[in-house]
Amino acid sequence: MRRAKILGGMLFATFMPFVAAHAEWLHKSNDNPFTGDTHTALGITDSSGYAVGFRCSKADDLALVFITPEKVTGSAANEMNALGVKLLIIVDDQQKIALDAELDVTPGDKEKLRLQASGREIVDLVEKVKSAKKRFALATEMMGQTFHPKSFDVRGSRRALDELAAGCKLNASERGR
Repeated sequence: MRRAKILGGMLFATFMPFVAAHAEWLHKSNDNPFTGDTHTALGITDSSGYAVGFRCSKADDLALVFITPEKVTGSAANEMNALGVKLLIIVDDQQKIALDAELDVTPGDKEKLRLQASGREIVDLVEKVKSAKKRFALATEMMGQTFHPKSFDVRGSRRALDELAAGCKLNASERGR
């Protein structure tokens, strides 16, 4: 009996990182009459401390943000940026995407590690996540090593990302309006 419990615990620990964390997806809009509204679609996990989101005020400033529970200082984030950091992404079972990312620290007293990637490929990524069926997986890569692999459940992401896309005019037909 004891051996079965130990074996079960080892199997759970081995396969747990590959299970998609339940994520609560939501959309938030902040009204700013001076710079324009800021829209955020955020996937927050239960208690693991990880979060993923897309943020924009218009189509050309769309960014992907990945927050980890790792606590860092601003100077440590600057040193890691100097080494070059990638954000690795897999949607469902599609091919892995590697994007250049910038590291910084979340505001406030928690000082968690935050990675941000921007560029034209983020608009395509929003569409991939909206149509995903299983997962939205992210990790960081630095000096050839992978850190913070996390897989997010995509249930509810379509609604939040549709609202973000409309607010930031991500669809080509809305950009001229």
